[in-house]
Amino acid sequence: MLRHEWEIAVALRDITNLRAEHGLNAAASVGTGRMPSVFSDMNDRYLDLVARTAADEHAVAELSGMTDRATAAQTFRQAIEEVGLAAAALELPS
Repeated sequence: MLRHEWEIAVALRDITNLRAEHGLNAAASVGTGRMPSVFSDMNDRYLDLVARTAADEHAVAELSGMTDRATAAQTFRQAIEEVGLAAAALELPS
């Protein structure tokens, strides 16, 4: 379990680094009318990241479970908030 959590953390770090690097490269190319050749160099890194994360079915299942739990928790919090709002409307004056 800890190994898979570590692999997920590494993948998320790699995603974050690639997104930041892409943003910097895109900003550097503004006004030039062309994309820097650095983007093509990043393709291999993106493909490697996808291959590593897609190959580990356990990590995919764990990420899916985490997403489901987060969605359920958000739905629960929203329902509690709505119940609180409905109860406030029914409150009798003292």
